[in-house]
Formats: sequence, structure tokens, C-alpha cells
Amino acid sequence: MNYQQKLITRTQWKLLTEEHENYEQNREIVIKKCEEDALFFINNFLFTYNPRIEGKGQHVPFLLYDFQEEAIPVIIDHIENGKDLLIEKSRDMGASWLFLAVAYWGLRFKGWTSLMGSRNEKFVDTRGNMDSLFEKLRYMDRRLPEWLRIGFKEGTTDKSMLLINPMDKSTISGESNNVYFGTAGRYKFILFDEFSKWEQTDETAWKSCGDATPCRIANSTPSDRGMNCKFYDLIEAGIDRLTLHWIEHPDKNIGLYYELNDKKIYLNPDKDIEKAQDLRKAGVRVGSEWYDRECERRDEIEIAQELDIAYDASLAGAIFSKFDPQTQIQDIGYRSHLPLYCGIDFGMDTTSLVWIQSDGKNDYVIDEYENKGEDIYHYIEIIRSKPYKEAQYFGDPYSGGIRQMQSAATIEQILRREGIRIRLAKRDSIMDRINASRIRLKNTVVSKQCPLFRAMLENWRFRKPVRGTDKPTPEHSVFSHIGEAHGYFAVGMTMGRPNIVRSRYSTI
Repeated sequence: MNYQQKLITRTQWKLLTEEHENYEQNREIVIKKCEEDALFFINNFLFTYNPRIEGKGQHVPFLLYDFQEEAIPVIIDHIENGKDLLIEKSRDMGASWLFLAVAYWGLRFKGWTSLMGSRNEKFVDTRGNMDSLFEKLRYMDRRLPEWLRIGFKEGTTDKSMLLINPMDKSTISGESNNVYFGTAGRYKFILFDEFSKWEQTDETAWKSCGDATPCRIANSTPSDRGMNCKFYDLIEAGIDRLTLHWIEHPDKNIGLYYELNDKKIYLNPDKDIEKAQDLRKAGVRVGSEWYDRECERRDEIEIAQELDIAYDASLAGAIFSKFDPQTQIQDIGYRSHLPLYCGIDFGMDTTSLVWIQSDGKNDYVIDEYENKGEDIYHYIEIIRSKPYKEAQYFGDPYSGGIRQMQSAATIEQILRREGIRIRLAKRDSIMDRINASRIRLKNTVVSKQCPLFRAMLENWRFRKPVRGTDKPTPEHSVFSHIGEAHGYFAVGMTMGRPNIVRSRYSTI
């Protein structure tokens, strides 16, 4: 049944109005049918909200496209049978609305208790903001006929990050990204929304929920983290995967084609979707009228990530593009028999520390720390709190803007007084440090417990040159500080025995 046929069917519910003499019996039949069939319920009664349409047209009947009708039974099967599921998607495929429709149906008719999570609280529940998960759920309930809705009441069955079905006390709870995510309860299923963007805690959150539910469902479009995230690790691990690609969307695949010898070969969107998908997976460029328009207004990385579901897009312009996360990120820890080093970047806005061990052949990045707005004593305390032996320290204590308590002493003098001597081979340029890092990273293993360092390797890029003759210049970004910390270490290790940096005022 196509979109127009579904729309006509949806408007033929006169038998359910109070004007009809058998409306009560008819409603009972329909409620039973909704309970049995999620597709029937969604197609005939739910709405979605589209802010890009003006006026009352923003309230759009939720008439499922074919690819969505195929996706819903897959999602329900994994929930009911307790299996994990990954949903990877192009941007703007209605995936959040689709999943929340299933969650609402499960709360209304099946007594499912679930947990909805996102990368921060505003995307979980911000009352009045349709970008948040819970406001979408409230909207679905409000737009239903009164006799069919749950009827959430603010303060009782509708609280911040909590919706309750008063008929059976089943709930939908909400929680933002944190290290203890999902550990406070037991759930039929847990949603990890836009999971590739869950920084630092994605691995611990996924693991911690293994005991809280038999069904973890993560949906995401690839992000700037690329392959350096738990979502991609799960894909590589072979967990069940559902792909929602723009090729399947009837509003986006008009004029569907593929390129062969610089010529466009047109496909039939009604018959050739599978062929188009196979060509895409084989590396053939597949496009459409919509896709071509999007390519005109987006950059290459955005096209690859947002449209083509490419996880390696962030390698374009990447400073450490040859680092292989598949082989060089491992589950490693501190080893007492190996020497220990610490690279420090005393940044103007952020100070970063990275701990490295070496066996003479390979380096092992085992720990990291980063903060801003703290004085030097804070970082001394962090160094002393580590359960490691004394490290050799590399950095430039004169280069940054790190604060110190009211004292006439320099940063270097305070560090030396505390027994921490910073070693620096010489004042190199940032490109010298980057090149030194590149050499050492060829034989480096990075701990899975170092998300900041992993993100830096994946995302620290060169600025786009203004002119073709411009020399490459690394971006100053959230990734550069931890990269610079490693650069000081790499320069110090590759320049032979480095000098100990003493105070400019020292006579020693």
C-alpha cells in the first residue's frame, strides 16, 4: 500500500466517532488490533512533527515508508527475544521517530519498561523541545484520540525523564550519558541514541547495561569520531545490524542512478533498491536528484558521514591518518617492569598529560589526563595520585598559560621543588613534534582506556590551505593538546638524551 492509499485509509474512521451507534464496540475492536499490530497502530493513529513545514501542516500523519515497515518487525523481534541491535543510518531518515513509535506502542499495549539514553540531558528530555526524546513521546500521546491515548499528567505520570502508564505501571525512563548509565534498574530494552557521539563513557555505558537488559539498541549516524568509538567497535564485532540508507527513502531516491565510466546509469527506485545498495557497498558512486543537491551544499566529510554512512570519512586531512585503530588499540595497562614517560602540554587554555611506556621496540600509551583553569598544584596532585613509579617528564613549562597559586616562583621552579623535572630536547616547531609523533606512532599501542588520545588520533586535522603554496598547519582544537603532549614525548625520545629544563633564574 503506497502513501496515498494509507492516507485515504486513515481518514475512513467514521465508525469510531460517537455519532456512530456502535462506536464503543468498534473502538474495542480497533484497540485490540492496535495491540496486535504495531504497524496498524502507527499507520492509522500516530503523528510526527516537521518544523520545516509552516502552519498546521507541521503535524504529519505517521504513514510508514516501505523501509520503515520492514524495520519495525526487526526492532520488535530483538526487543521481545532479548537480542542486541545496532541501527546505522543516513541523516534525516526518521529513525528516532520510528524507534520512539515502537517504544510508545510497547508502553501502551505491551507493558514494556524501557530506558532512553542520549549523549546529554537536553536531548533526553527538554520540555517543549521537540528535539528531545521525551517531548516526541508526549507529542505522540497528545495527538492520539482521547480513547486511545495513555494520557500522561504532568507531575504524576509525566515527570522529568519519566513517563508512566497508569494502567500497569510500566515506564519509559530517561538518562544522559554517564559512566553508570543504566545500572539503576532493569529494563525490557535500552536505547542508546546517536551512540557514536557518546564521548568517553560509551564503552563503560554499553558494558554496564549488559546486566540491566537483555536488549541493548544503539542507533547512530557516523560522527567525527569515525572508527574511534564503541558504536563502530560493535559493528566490527558482528552484532545484528539494521541499516537505514537514504537510497531506500522515496523522497530522496527520485532520479536514482549509479556512475559507470563517468556516465549516469539510471535505476528504477521501485525495483532496483537492492541493486543500488549492492553497487554502493562495492564502492560504486550512487546518487539521485536529492543527493546531488545535498552534495552542492555539504563538504566531503559531511557527505560521507551524514549521507553515505562512512566511518572513515574523518581520515580526510587527518594528521595521523596512518594510525590503524583496528590493530593499534588494545586492552593494555601499566607494566611495572617497563620504563615510564609522561608528555605534558602546558596549553594556554587546556593542559594535557599522557603516560607512555616503552619496551625499546614498541610504545604503549596507558593513561591520560586533561583539564583547564587549574593551577600547577592541581596537576602535581594528579601526577602523585597515579599508582606508577616515577616517570621521565617531557614538555615545555615556559610555553603555556597554566595558572599557579600566588607565588613568585615559576612553573618550572615549582615542579622542580616537587621533584618533577621536565626534560626538553630543544625548542622545536609544532610540525617537528608532529613528525616525531608520526614516527613513534608507527610502533605504538594505545589502551582502550584512553578515549581522549584515541579521539585525537582520529580527529586532529590540518587546516584547509587558503592557497596551494601554504604549508600544512594543524588545527588548534580540543584534540590538539593531548597530541602536543605526545609530541613533546616523541621529540624528547628521538633526539637522544635530552637536557633537563632548569629555571631561567637558576644557577645550578
